[in-house]
Amino acid sequence: MRSGLLSAINRRGGKFTAWFFLLFFFLLLVRFPYGELKSWAISEAGKKAGVQVVMSDSDFLFPFGLAITDVTFSSENPKTFFITPRLEKLVLRGSPFMFFSDEKVIEFELVNGGKGKGHVSISGGGLTVNIDTEEIKMDGLMVGNRLVIDEGTLSLSGNMEVYNEVSRGEGDLALTVRGVLLRGINPLLPEILISQLDAHAEKKGSQLLINSLKADLQGIKVKGDGKINLDQNMKKSRLALKADVDLSGAKEGPLKDYLPFLKGMVGQRDRFNVLLSGDLEKPNVKLDGKSIN
Repeated sequence: MRSGLLSAINRRGGKFTAWFFLLFFFLLLVRFPYGELKSWAISEAGKKAGVQVVMSDSDFLFPFGLAITDVTFSSENPKTFFITPRLEKLVLRGSPFMFFSDEKVIEFELVNGGKGKGHVSISGGGLTVNIDTEEIKMDGLMVGNRLVIDEGTLSLSGNMEVYNEVSRGEGDLALTVRGVLLRGINPLLPEILISQLDAHAEKKGSQLLINSLKADLQGIKVKGDGKINLDQNMKKSRLALKADVDLSGAKEGPLKDYLPFLKGMVGQRDRFNVLLSGDLEKPNVKLDGKSIN
């Protein structure tokens, strides 16, 4: 009798102990500061990639994904300084099995006014990016501590191979921007409004081929093409670009105040050509064959 009672107490005691620990761990899970942990983990991952990540919230997605809201990325390297627009939402998805594969594939979706999607494939010491975005807001983009985009949208589609050596890899990209207000281009020209710009470019090894470029800068029409020979030091990349410019439709805005000076250099003509050569840091500029450097 006593043995049976002890056996029952032990069985019930075992169940009580098991339920106690289940409840304890449940309460621990509920009260654990996952928000702070996720933010810390994402921030640390960004630092390892040389990028600072600022966000308002994030969620892990089953089985292997991450959704981040109200997020910006910026470079911590002063030589390559940039700040991205503040994206409304960025979703990253992968597979747990990719850790056992030589190729790591991450799919992404982003929302910022418009929407975009694509994937990044990491293998062989480089990565391949495939992207398709439409009408993504560019407000807040900053490059090099000076060039700032105050407003405008971007649509970008195509693919690009990226390696540490710029002479490697190929790519094909189509770009459209609308209503983009640039600040900080030049002290004499504080603002430029790009009503619309369409461009198609290919990368073949160390050459970036600009197959076509059409732009409307407040009624000023620009049509050009050419190539850029990329250098490991991007500032030393060599330019060979040409464009035809038509000023006859110029409208009111920051550029119009600059036109008398520009026309003075081309004999008061509305139409002329521009040639860019030399390196990216200090290009040589010719208007109708006349150097203005």
